[in-house]
Amino acid sequence: MQHVLYRMAVVLAGLAFACASWGQSAQSFPSRPITFIHGFPPGTILDAVSRIVSVEMAKSLGQPIVLDFKPGGNGIVGGRYVMNSRPDGYTLYYGNATSFHPLFIAENAIYAGKDFAPVSTVVSVPYFFFSTAKIQPKTFKELVAYSHNGPDAVKFGATSQTIDLIMQMLKDRNGLESRGIPYKSSGQMVTAVLVDEVETTIGAIQPFLAHVKSGAIRPLFVATAKRSPLMPDVPTAAEAGVPNFEVVYNYGLWAPSATPKDIVQKLATTTAVAVKAPVVVEQIHSIGGDPVGSTPEEALHAFEADTKFWTEAARLSNFKPQ
Repeated sequence: MQHVLYRMAVVLAGLAFACASWGQSAQSFPSRPITFIHGFPPGTILDAVSRIVSVEMAKSLGQPIVLDFKPGGNGIVGGRYVMNSRPDGYTLYYGNATSFHPLFIAENAIYAGKDFAPVSTVVSVPYFFFSTAKIQPKTFKELVAYSHNGPDAVKFGATSQTIDLIMQMLKDRNGLESRGIPYKSSGQMVTAVLVDEVETTIGAIQPFLAHVKSGAIRPLFVATAKRSPLMPDVPTAAEAGVPNFEVVYNYGLWAPSATPKDIVQKLATTTAVAVKAPVVVEQIHSIGGDPVGSTPEEALHAFEADTKFWTEAARLSNFKPQ
């Protein structure tokens, strides 16, 4: 009995020491570089915003922030890497946490609302519907009519299952006929539109911006309730004849689920301050994003709202995870 009590005392002492040590590490956080894990390749607005915001956050935290790209499986590779990382605040997932939701991933999916600790929504990004300027249609309604000219009259490029779902919704609701072609990155997809591999796609404005300004790629609408300040001449989805169609992606920071709350709160506060710095706001607006900088609770609420939207979209389109 004494031996058992002795062992229990040793275990409890060890736990007390570990808790004390953990408290000290939380108070002194961060003491080394922090890593943002990306689940998709570089070259997207996600990448561009993270570079802008991480520089400003590093100034406040006193430690550099490293961007590490681990693409694959619709973000699942990067997501699982973070989920299985030590919950100490030094390894965070940066991106849209619905990409690896069970709605889209049949096996090994991640439900961020339970498997992660939300930190902050960094930026919201509206999506535009694009077409090559080499085809005759100049409006979405004209494109729908044009798509009936044959099975390959209108092809679309997609870098994720979410884009596949968006396009399926457009096909179901508006009679658009199109065939999807997958690409690994936004850069590849932009090139595909430019060289006529595909006629259309949908995504954030940033990787397309230079080609929109040159006239090579044509934005047919923005999937928001109001026109984009960056592209005020581009109609909204409703104005283009696609009512009740708003697609805005929320990109944010997520930590492993057991990360201490005081560390999460420090990261959230630092993120909010960085995102609202005038120089950061100006840069984010210039590439088509809207700075947010939320609390952890607000980030979770945004994720739940996104999940509700995609659940309904999947139901209406009879979409099945792959």
